[in-house]
Amino acid sequence: MAQAKKRTVRFFTPRIVDSKGNSTLVSDDFWGKFIDFIAARSRSDREAHRNGHALLGLGGTHNRTNSKYLYIGKMRAKGDYPDDFDPQGSSPTSLAFNATIREISEPAYVIPTGIKKTVAILRTTGGPRLEDIEYWISSIGLYIGNGQSFVLDPVLNTKQWDLLKQAQLVSKVEVKVAKDQVPSGKAKGKVNKAVREVMAIGDFDTSFDFTLSFGHGVPNTVAGSHFTDEMKDYIENGEYSKAVASLKIPNPDGTWRTESVNFIREVVTYQARVGQTDSDPLTPDLILPEVLGAIASCRGFLKQ
Repeated sequence: MAQAKKRTVRFFTPRIVDSKGNSTLVSDDFWGKFIDFIAARSRSDREAHRNGHALLGLGGTHNRTNSKYLYIGKMRAKGDYPDDFDPQGSSPTSLAFNATIREISEPAYVIPTGIKKTVAILRTTGGPRLEDIEYWISSIGLYIGNGQSFVLDPVLNTKQWDLLKQAQLVSKVEVKVAKDQVPSGKAKGKVNKAVREVMAIGDFDTSFDFTLSFGHGVPNTVAGSHFTDEMKDYIENGEYSKAVASLKIPNPDGTWRTESVNFIREVVTYQARVGQTDSDPLTPDLILPEVLGAIASCRGFLKQ
């Protein structure tokens, strides 16, 4: 029997966006009140539909940990139920014919962290995606009816950006640009302009990799400063699916150190192993303690 696979816990900060694009942060007690609101609703008041799927949520408090949480399930229509399969060779039978099964749901768990209004989210492989969760909260929380939408922004590790600000020289950058990443108008430098011109060759249906290196560049030179300014402009404002940079950072004693920084890995995540084997059912009793452990491990990032 295989070991339980690791699942990714992701962290998000909520905000409300109005019809003009203006954002407002939620109140400090938003999550507690919203979970209580959901817990008191009937099924029809907890169900929304998106892209042909029903999304059904529950709100509750886990007895063992005393933690409030949301359960948001992507409901399967009976025509999409998996089969009861006999490896000995008898005919597979759809679980839709199993009278003991009520409904099948693929879940995501949303757990308030208690830190700066953030939440931790863990989903199963087929569970609701982030856009589904945002839509469900927007619908059930009646934001859509008021011309608003509910948005969850990923919590970022700001260490990389602090290092970029400290860097006196960006000596090398490895970049991958995906075909759906149209160069941003925020980046004003020559690198972004070159990326745009290359992508335009394929009518912006082109992906490509490139590496820019300043060789054995020395900090605080005119050429080094120009190269570094260009690289910082692109890293901070450009569009890419990969960006790894070698940064020269000054030490207090006047020497320099080199830091290799991956600017895509700035999203705070945690790999949690839920259960002992891959056959263990993902119940709240297994999931909640693991997610709470993830919150404790990432507390420093959540307080940034």
